[in-house]
Amino acid sequence: MCAEGAAAREGAAGLLGAAAREGCDCLVQVLVSVDLFSEGFDCPDVEFIQMARPTLSLAKYLQMVGRGLRAHKGKACCTIIDNVGLYRAFGLPSSDRNWDDAFCGYANERIKELWFLKIDTGWFPSSLLENRGDNVVKIVSHEGMTDQYKELDNTGFERMQNKDGRTVWRDRVNGVTFEHKPVVVDFSGLELSTEDGVMLYPRIASPLIDKDNGIHYNLLKMQVGDGILWKKRYVSLSNPARVYRLEETHQNGLRVFRDDWGNVYLQQDPDHSPVAETDVSREEMMSRCNEGLQRLRRINDDVKNNMRAALINKYPVMIIEETLSEEKLQRITLADRKMRSRTERWLDLKTDYVYSKKPEIIKRGWVELAQVDGLVYVRNIHGLSGWAFPNYDIRMDERLCVIGNVLVMRNRSVSVVYEIVKKSEDMTMFIVDNLLNRYMIINKPGMELEKHYLSK
Repeated sequence: MCAEGAAAREGAAGLLGAAAREGCDCLVQVLVSVDLFSEGFDCPDVEFIQMARPTLSLAKYLQMVGRGLRAHKGKACCTIIDNVGLYRAFGLPSSDRNWDDAFCGYANERIKELWFLKIDTGWFPSSLLENRGDNVVKIVSHEGMTDQYKELDNTGFERMQNKDGRTVWRDRVNGVTFEHKPVVVDFSGLELSTEDGVMLYPRIASPLIDKDNGIHYNLLKMQVGDGILWKKRYVSLSNPARVYRLEETHQNGLRVFRDDWGNVYLQQDPDHSPVAETDVSREEMMSRCNEGLQRLRRINDDVKNNMRAALINKYPVMIIEETLSEEKLQRITLADRKMRSRTERWLDLKTDYVYSKKPEIIKRGWVELAQVDGLVYVRNIHGLSGWAFPNYDIRMDERLCVIGNVLVMRNRSVSVVYEIVKKSEDMTMFIVDNLLNRYMIINKPGMELEKHYLSK
């Protein structure tokens, strides 16, 4: 049926009415419209809604999703696909709202209320915390839709009495119990439940997830790479449906995991997801890890040879082709005196390091990095400038940066570098050395950074 305006509305209503009178559910299976049936459309047995248009109106959003949220005999639930991400701006249909704030004209009031966890996922400020209200809503990614759709009826929390007779809240997915009603947090597609914003528990059914083995907020905030590793447990963000147990880590970076069913998985580095040993041999994965480690060592062995002074001695003629003042980069041509050979390079004016191709300048918090061929080069930390690191080797928050086995503490405009002797798994406590001194550094969220002198 193709019609416009009132004719389309009346025609669709007639067809649906005829289907209802005849007791036939299949006469009209799909109805597509442009701003025609988003409100005032009476058809309570709608079980599927797909929204493909944005709106700035909360009332309009609630009207659109409301077409499918009415109860009807034989209707278990309504599936809503939100192609334009309206739930990020307005919350889920079942969320509790402060209606005074919602209609008083202030922008992002709901987002301000949800910032108490203060975890920055780096892609949308309101995407982290979703108050699930009456526990009937689950956000499903396109990649995980087939598997996760079946779990829609098992994603809430239930009140129950524990052995002491006290009332607690239980997450039906991972089985973790809480003293207070928890909320659901989304971190790059991984759902976690928490009651205090400090300890978080992946919503995955596994014996490896229990009350004693949560992920500390500080570790989650400093997360980089494909997944999260804590207490010898690992969850891959590209496939957050299972938990792996870490069994061994080799010097070349190879990790060996085992899942709940005893299957062995191998991981080349934190930037790659684990691969089943049935799909790739351990010898092949070891070879990949060795090659990556040797490549990194070769690059860092050549750091001094890739500084401007060293290259000018080799190529006395330097022609400046282009200067990017904001990024402090210069495209140059190096040549010998007789101009017989020419080599195009990019000079970093901050570090005097010369790259073989134009780097991508990125800023992660207060650390400036240049990225080339999968490696990152530090630009603004004295003593580390020009050195190459894998992306996953750099983890940081607003005060500290951990690069491999080095800790960098931000002190106004100066960065102080320490060698890490020991560190807690949640990245809240470090024992570090700096020249002849040893210190304990405590970095807990919401508290002042502490630094205590220790005798060696």
